[in-house]
Amino acid sequence: ALTVVLPLTGAPAPATKVQAQPELATHTLLLVHPDAAALRTAIVFLGGMDQRAVPAANASEALECAGRFRFDAILATRQLPDLPWQEFAQRARQYAPVIGLLATASDPAPPGVPALRLPADEGELLRFLATLEPGP
Repeated sequence: ALTVVLPLTGAPAPATKVQAQPELATHTLLLVHPDAAALRTAIVFLGGMDQRAVPAANASEALECAGRFRFDAILATRQLPDLPWQEFAQRARQYAPVIGLLATASDPAPPGVPALRLPADEGELLRFLATLEPGP
C-alpha cells in the first residue's frame, strides 16, 4: 500500500463572481446580407447562446424564407442587391414582429429602428436579444 501525505492548506479563496448572462428565451433571427462572411461571427455567437440564426443573401431569398418559417426578428443590411431596404422592411413586416437593420459604424441605424451592429460581439448580441424579450 502507498500512503501519500499532502500538505495542509488554508481554505480555498472564494470564487470570483462572474456576471451571469441573463436568461433569454430562444429566438430565431433571419439575417440578410449579401456577404455571408460578414454574418459568420454573429451566427457563431448566436449559436453559442442557444439562439437560431438563418442567413439569406438577398431580399428575394429572405422574403421567401420568411414566408415559410416563423422568425422573431428580420434584420437586413441597407445595401440589399435586389430591393431598397425601406421596401424590403415594408414587405417583411407581415412575417416578423421586429424588422431592423444590420448596421455598421459607418452606416448606423436611424433612431427608433432596431439594429444589430456588425461586426457583432457577444455584448452587442445580448443587447439586441434583450430588446426582443417581453417587458415586465
